[in-house]
Amino acid sequence: MIIIYKGFTCGVIIFIMSKVTSYPADYQTFPTLFELEPVAGFEDADDCDRLCGDGILKMCAGRSASDEMDLASQPTMTRLENRLSRKELLDIGESFIDDFIASYESEPDSIIIDADDTNADTYGAQQLTLFNAYYGEYCYMPLLLFEGRSGKLILPVLRPGRGNKAINIAGLLKRLILKLRKKWKHTQIIVRGDSHFCSHDFMDWATDRQDGIHFISGLAGNVKLKRKSANWLDTAIASYEATGEEVRIFHSFMYKASSWKHQQRVVVKIEVNNLGTNVRYVVTDFKGQRSSFIYSDCYCDRGRMEQMISELKNGLKADRMSCNKFTANQFRLYLHCAAYVILHSFQA
Repeated sequence: MIIIYKGFTCGVIIFIMSKVTSYPADYQTFPTLFELEPVAGFEDADDCDRLCGDGILKMCAGRSASDEMDLASQPTMTRLENRLSRKELLDIGESFIDDFIASYESEPDSIIIDADDTNADTYGAQQLTLFNAYYGEYCYMPLLLFEGRSGKLILPVLRPGRGNKAINIAGLLKRLILKLRKKWKHTQIIVRGDSHFCSHDFMDWATDRQDGIHFISGLAGNVKLKRKSANWLDTAIASYEATGEEVRIFHSFMYKASSWKHQQRVVVKIEVNNLGTNVRYVVTDFKGQRSSFIYSDCYCDRGRMEQMISELKNGLKADRMSCNKFTANQFRLYLHCAAYVILHSFQA
């Protein structure tokens, strides 16, 4: 089902009609109440009991405000949340990507796919909620993909509370990019993320394709990287000791880990100040740009994603995981992210 808001199409939530026609409530009101509830600042299905008679929401559903028939209540909404299958959830995920593509009037010259995750704390016996030592809580770790320049949400994926962040990221990115390539033949696609999202499988795949797919990601330090940058670090330390002024330098070199198929460019940032030394590495397939530009302007700009995540969690309560089933909580994440898509469309 495609939902129309103020003249634009929001193809974010697809409802499988066979799942809802048996309900006593008018199934056509489900998308309206489900999507506009988080837009209005309400967190979960419990609020439906207060909102089912709301006149404004009835008008959004195409009814009269004085219509005596209420919208769906909490039990009806909860039954739907728990009946959606994995296939239907995958279809909804595909519709997020379709809506992202449709948000552009023409093929863009380039896009940046920013990947990051965040904690969604849990306080019950939810499926696959696990203890995360970094956050010190039982939680889920939703993966969020945004377009880095515009702030448009591409895809949200709910994940268990801990584990290797790089697991399956290559497969997810490949599937997403191949779908984008079917529509956008010439768009330059840049994937950006921190070191947890550095995947040699994806880097090898992107390098082999040679069709405008690029990457910039953090790279965890190791003995070989430290050895290659040791002379620059010594020079920076000597300069700071001589002048007492903070030193910040950038260099790059070619590097190939044993698991990588191709050599890639590694950019190193070295800082020395009164707090000590700070060495960071970034791996990329961009060759011609200055090292300082790659790190400061290209990689560090991913910090804007924290603002987008803050809007989701603080403004739209996207970390409210009230259901017991993992699949139901994935659907709840979709709903709150759909609200973000709607509000962002008005901003644009």
